[in-house]
Amino acid sequence: MLEGVKHIFMVLSGKGGVGKSTVSTQLALALKVSGFKVGILDVDLCGPRFLLKNRNDSVVWRGPKKTGMIKEFLTDVAWNDIDYLIIDTPPGTSDEHITVMENLKGVKCDGAIIVTTPQAVAVDDVLKEECTNIFSSGGGVALSELVKVPFLAKLPIDPAIGKLADKGQSILISMPDSQVAQVLRKLVEELTKSKEA
Repeated sequence: MLEGVKHIFMVLSGKGGVGKSTVSTQLALALKVSGFKVGILDVDLCGPRFLLKNRNDSVVWRGPKKTGMIKEFLTDVAWNDIDYLIIDTPPGTSDEHITVMENLKGVKCDGAIIVTTPQAVAVDDVLKEECTNIFSSGGGVALSELVKVPFLAKLPIDPAIGKLADKGQSILISMPDSQVAQVLRKLVEELTKSKEA
């Protein structure tokens, strides 16, 4: 029931731990703060533990159960009157990604935001391996040039993001003048400038 959704963006990464879920949640909040109605769907069903009774428990679902749940999220949930739906995916490529794409047939997906870090290992995982200095730079720009897609933003590493998230707070609200908040607002401008909401 995605008829009520005007724009859909998937958020992807080649490997875990690059900040994909942080970008997804902060992007959704930045869109909301900009006046848009936003939905967010996390299809990393084996990753999140916030819905479990014990945070140390794990979700162990095999393909059919995962794909069935994702299909329900996309076809049975009434996503009514939403300007933007942000779909946060697991790292890599998997059944979850295939299921999302199969269920988006006939619905316009505006694009994918690929989150990576500047290290060659993260960029190579997006393409497909090598390890370099943790503080290298330019990997995202090089990747976007290589595959001929727009480079949207360079989000600085800021420990405040994690500290605030641990308290259930957002850098956009708690530190609106920070460099990270400014970059997120520019990302929203970039994503929405050619879209009518």
